Amino acid sequence: MNRIGAYFTYWASEYNADYDNCIRRAAALGFDSVGLRGTGITGFSDRKRAATKELADRLGVSLNYVAACRADLASESAGERALAAAQIGEILEAVAFMGGTLVCGAFYAPWKGTLPAGTTDKRPHLERSARAMREICRRAADLGIQINLEILNRYENYLLNTVAEGLEYLEAAGCGNLGLLLDTFHMNIEEETLPGAIRAAGGKLGHFHIGEANRDVPGPGGHIPWPEVFAALGDVGYAGIIEFEPFVANGTEIAANIHLWRNLAKGRDLDRKLGESLRYVKGILADLEGR
Repeated sequence: MNRIGAYFTYWASEYNADYDNCIRRAAALGFDSVGLRGTGITGFSDRKRAATKELADRLGVSLNYVAACRADLASESAGERALAAAQIGEILEAVAFMGGTLVCGAFYAPWKGTLPAGTTDKRPHLERSARAMREICRRAADLGIQINLEILNRYENYLLNTVAEGLEYLEAAGCGNLGLLLDTFHMNIEEETLPGAIRAAGGKLGHFHIGEANRDVPGPGGHIPWPEVFAALGDVGYAGIIEFEPFVANGTEIAANIHLWRNLAKGRDLDRKLGESLRYVKGILADLEGR
């Protein structure tokens, strides 16, 4: 069975959260992995990074990281692209210090960025970003790190919205340690079918996020076809982490960033809600393995 992870934001109200608390809660629920924000650990001292890693190791939880940068890797400005690469490089160094080998993110273009008015051809932006990504991937390879680029929906990014566009980017970049991160929330908006998109990604799929179409935890009442989604992962031999990335609490910095304006927790204890969802997902995976 795949390792199952949880992204720290489920428990956090802001991005600079108490990561140790998130790790403890994830481990107590039976998760195998926790995703942390790369820009968060860059602000840690070496002592604090080591302590967080020691906690995760002691609890038997692996760590992976999401990278983001303020600068634009697809910019026409060489200086701006260099600044973006430097910001990602800082995250890679911090991840390597903590023994990390997996960094994901959508830093190939600005989050919530838009194309200039009247632009219909994204190719120049893709080519600039892919060229700049090569240097980032070389540095990551030196540090033993795999990078997976997250495909986002049209409201959060303009460059890579589908698996097909992601595969085109990977071909343009030509990096052996570069793959894709697919997310059921974003796929549900952009792809014709979720299982079809997974099968199209095939061996390039390096990380997988799960959440309902409204960003709630996975469950039998939603309209994401979870058995079909997980069956497709099996069809392509996906052996990586299946990571929960739900957002259910409103009124926080994180909720405002993703435009969550109502409470999806519905008065239920967060840990209980997530634990029930974890059992639901494990049950489907076990059924598929037993066939």
